[in-house]
This record gives sequence, C-alpha cells and structure tokens, in this order.
Amino acid sequence: MASLAFASLWGISFTATKAYVRWVQVLATFLVVGQMFVHHQSHVLAYTRDPLGERIVAAVAALEEEHPTIIEVWGPRYYALAYGKWASKELASIRLLDGRNRLEVLSTVGDLPPVLYTTEAALYLYGPEVWAERLGSPVALESAGDGLVAIRRAPRLADVAPSPGALTDVEIALDSASAWFTAEGDVRLTLEWRALRRPMVDYNVFVHIYGLPTEGNVEQLLAQGDRRHPVYGFYPTSQWSVGERVRDDYRIPLPKGSRPTNVQLGLYLIRPEGGFDNRAIWNVPVEWAAPGRE
Repeated sequence: MASLAFASLWGISFTATKAYVRWVQVLATFLVVGQMFVHHQSHVLAYTRDPLGERIVAAVAALEEEHPTIIEVWGPRYYALAYGKWASKELASIRLLDGRNRLEVLSTVGDLPPVLYTTEAALYLYGPEVWAERLGSPVALESAGDGLVAIRRAPRLADVAPSPGALTDVEIALDSASAWFTAEGDVRLTLEWRALRRPMVDYNVFVHIYGLPTEGNVEQLLAQGDRRHPVYGFYPTSQWSVGERVRDDYRIPLPKGSRPTNVQLGLYLIRPEGGFDNRAIWNVPVEWAAPGRE
C-alpha cells in the first residue's frame, strides 16, 4: 500500500508544474518513511537504543587509532556501529566491514591493518581459529574495551624483559588493575596481564566482588565473574608468548542497592581429582567513578 502511494505521488510529481514537484516528492518520501517506521518501530528502537549497542559504540569511539577497522557480522551490533558511522557520525572515522560467511571479507580485502577489532559476540560465532585461517597466520587476542576484542597478527610485547628477581612460580604477572562502579549498577574491571615466561598451563581467572549488601553492614561476596580463559574466555594462557601483554575487561552486574568496596581476583587451576588450586591472588579497591573522571 505504501509502495503504491509512493509510486503514485512520484508519478504525479512528473506531470505537475515545477512549483509542486518538490513538495509532492517530499510528501511521498515522508509517507514511505513514516509507514516503514510504524511497521518496524520496535526494530528501529532496538538497534538505536539497545544498551549493548550503545556500549559497543562507546568502546569503539574510545579507541586511540585514528581509523580503526571493525569487522562485525550482521545483526544488532553491526546496525549500531553502522548507525554510529553513517547516521550519528560519532564513528565516522571507522572502517566497518561485513563479517558474514565465515569472515570471507578478510580473504578479499588486501590492505588490512595489523590490528583488527570485533565484538565479543562475534567471536562466539567465529572463533580465533577462523580468524587465523582467514588471515593465514596465528592471531593474538586481547580486550580493547567493554565487549570489544583486538585481533592481532602479532602479540603486543613488553618493552623490557623481566628481571630474574621478578620471576615467581606463576608465569603471569598483573601489571595494572582498575575497578569502578558504574551508573548502571555494574562493576567494570580492566586488567593488564603480562607473561613473564611462556605459560605451560591454562589458568582460570576468578573475579569476586565484595561489599555491603542492600541491608546490613557486614561485607560479603556480592557477585563473581569467573572465566575459563582471559579475554572473554577466548584466549588460553598456554597460547601466550614470552613478554606478551594482554588487556582483559570485565563487567559484572550487582544486586540492586549493593555497595561494592573491593575486587578480589586471581589465577587458579582445577585439580584432576576436583577442587581448586589458587596460584595468585590480588585485591583491587572499587572506585565510584571511572578512572580519570569526576
């Protein structure tokens, strides 16, 4: 019906005098766009106001690269990125590539940079082995922000080798960590791991949030966000190179009304007979504002 009305109005515009052509065409376009919005309103609002889409747009906007290359499969996150690039213009400088058909675009584009970016969700569909296959070499992973992953053709290495005195029983050091409480009621955590030597095992990561519950003044465990591997579960430590730096981001929702105070995190192994073997533990205070912000 809308298409018929659109065609009719445009047909009239060609037979009308020049004074009426423009307003008839505008009216026809407005009719079609309005009809489409009415029928697809829920989809339009979902793609432009989805909190996950907003988060990924914010993460991409925070990248330090001038023209980062983002590969994403079609879906809500792709549409959010496309909206940011072509509609709102907040991501106007990014290069956005369609990652459908098992990342076929990686085999057809010849000028890919050494670091590519994708979303955590895309890696569930096409894992690191698919990226390595398309790029023709192994890849290194690290977080690049909230829900964002950097796909590297070569690992990011530390500038200085560790001194003998820095070596411990655990092959991985925690160089930096920051935790803060968000307005959405989540605790964000950003870590910077460094491999002192080539890890021979796959460490699990535990992240426990402690603080005061909604009722009561006794500190307790509020929530946790353990992972089988760092980088959203996709980068086993046994694949890390000597001196490799790996950023690792977490977002952990808390019960409403919670007052987080600190994060306890660490590396552990699962014993063959069952149980856990904690190999390293760190404590990080929770700030009530993002680092560098009021």
